[in-house]
Amino acid sequence: MKKARLAAFGLSIFMTGSLFCTPAMADDTVSADTAQASLDEVNASIAVYEQQRDDLLSQIDDLESQLVTTIASVDHINEQLDQVTKELAGTETKLAAAKKKQDTEKEAMKARIQYYYESGGAPGWVTALIEDGDVQAALATTMEQDLYNYDRQQLQNYIDAANEVKELKSQQLEQKSQLMSKKNSLDESQSQLQSLLDQAKNKYSAEDYDAKIQDAYAKAAEYSSIISNYNDAISASLALQSSSTDSASTVDTSTAEAKSTINQIAQQIAQQTGASTSQAQAAAKKAYQQAGTIGNGSTASGEALLNYAKQFLGGKYVWGGNSLTTGVDCSGFVQQVYKNFGIDTTRTSYTIANQGQEVSYADAQVGDVFVYDGHVGIYAGNGQMINAVDENTGIAYTNVNYDQIKTIRRFLPTETATGSTGSGTDDTAVSSTATTDTASTADSSAAAQ
Repeated sequence: MKKARLAAFGLSIFMTGSLFCTPAMADDTVSADTAQASLDEVNASIAVYEQQRDDLLSQIDDLESQLVTTIASVDHINEQLDQVTKELAGTETKLAAAKKKQDTEKEAMKARIQYYYESGGAPGWVTALIEDGDVQAALATTMEQDLYNYDRQQLQNYIDAANEVKELKSQQLEQKSQLMSKKNSLDESQSQLQSLLDQAKNKYSAEDYDAKIQDAYAKAAEYSSIISNYNDAISASLALQSSSTDSASTVDTSTAEAKSTINQIAQQIAQQTGASTSQAQAAAKKAYQQAGTIGNGSTASGEALLNYAKQFLGGKYVWGGNSLTTGVDCSGFVQQVYKNFGIDTTRTSYTIANQGQEVSYADAQVGDVFVYDGHVGIYAGNGQMINAVDENTGIAYTNVNYDQIKTIRRFLPTETATGSTGSGTDDTAVSSTATTDTASTADSSAAAQ
């Protein structure tokens, strides 16, 4: 499972020096023309998979279509839940071992200190340290040097053990947050599936019902395969783009918008890694440049919506929350941001997936809503989205391919975008007020992601 939520947009660049694994087809020896041809081929495949997805769902009625996507969603979330559960168990095993090691190193340090105390003194280097003197001058003998090296290594062992415990505790907290989020998403999807099954019983005859459900499960497997290929192609596209220095160099980082985004990414990197300001800035700039070029252009309304949403970066995540200032979940975040612009969206990720106008990945613009299984986020350009991630992360930027993209929805009026690599020229405008169903007015206690 891809877990871009575990890091801000540029964290993986800081940690590994590369945002994505570079495929063999795009190594340094490949010419720019060949790399571009490979990128064009991958992007074409994305459009093919989008068409396959749409063709599959167009063959069946709306109710069965919803059954197909919901069955696939339940299966995918269950797979993720199993994986996170295993990862958490592994982390907790490592944490127990790390704590034991830390305690051992601590006891060794205590025994060493007790030895110095009981022996009535300390080696010269210890005295020099206490008196803020010259440690090297205090190392008068080979024995003193050996003692110094021994104690220094012992202290380093303890520091390393303590840091490992700290890192594993952070990882444990993050995975527990993921686990809770996935459980909530699974509850939502299973509830929706049961509702659809009840509708199907009322709509179809007993004989037709069995056939429809059997067909829905078969098509759900086919749909899942298409979505998996679709997202693999998206990841390959982003990787190819990030491996191209020519592509990265054309991304303008001098604009106020770019600087603001880079600063926000850098803050997240610094907070999560302890990197210096200059290191975090460098990693954030590189991430911004290498993130890919889809949807770099944006409309005036998209920019306005994004600028409003960015005010709440770092805000609190609360399951079922509806307040941008005191706490909100992913669909609540989308709903409340759009509400500020007079646009009503529904209150769950499931219903948002069926609202607005579907757009292709190539035509994604700032302000569009990326939809996943049990999650939604607002596209921010350059391969990023701003979203309420989970209780551990809050409102932050994450990579758009952190998980399988199911659909991209547009709620803003479609305008011609400047600098967009997608067409962005469709004159069909989406109504400024989207249809609101009963889910949008549900009590916040029953609200889901």
